[in-house]
Amino acid sequence: MLKRFVYSLVIVLLVSAGATAGIQQLQDFTIGVTNAVDLLHGHSSGIGSQIAVVNSEQFAPEVCRLWAIQDENAILHQAGSAVGRCAVLSLLQQGAAIGAQEQFLTDGCGPKSQGQALGVGLVQEITRSEGPGGASAMHDFVGDRLQALGSVSGLMSQDQFVHATEQTNINGAADSEGRVTSGAIVTATQLQAID
Repeated sequence: MLKRFVYSLVIVLLVSAGATAGIQQLQDFTIGVTNAVDLLHGHSSGIGSQIAVVNSEQFAPEVCRLWAIQDENAILHQAGSAVGRCAVLSLLQQGAAIGAQEQFLTDGCGPKSQGQALGVGLVQEITRSEGPGGASAMHDFVGDRLQALGSVSGLMSQDQFVHATEQTNINGAADSEGRVTSGAIVTATQLQAID
């Protein structure tokens, strides 16, 4: 679903751009991370962690005083751990982020447009039963994106910042059961156009 959202933005911008763009730029990214820890009885522990970083920048100066710049930075961090004594513990984390930026401008007095879209989905679940034990899971996403373009007839700029954090914990004594589920979805879209 996140991919469809971002690619719809790209298609709208490409159609509006036509075939005569003086500068046209597109950049996108996709991040997907999964973390699973399963403890089945006995004295045991487990830990998993991932960090994904995106840093992309485009700058296009062109004759006739046209210029365009795009910058995107994103970090998705995921960590989970579990410790049990004869407990059955299961921890599952899934995180995804997808983003796209598109710009186009024609000659100095021609049309200009730019757009950016960002989607983040985070889900985690912890279950425990039987013996004593506990688990914790954390997701953290930070994304910052900038677009600016200009010509002799003016300039456009827009900026997007998204921060999403998710923390889940469970602990229990012998003969207890529990489940904790959490999720977060964030979408952000910006479009600008001057004809």
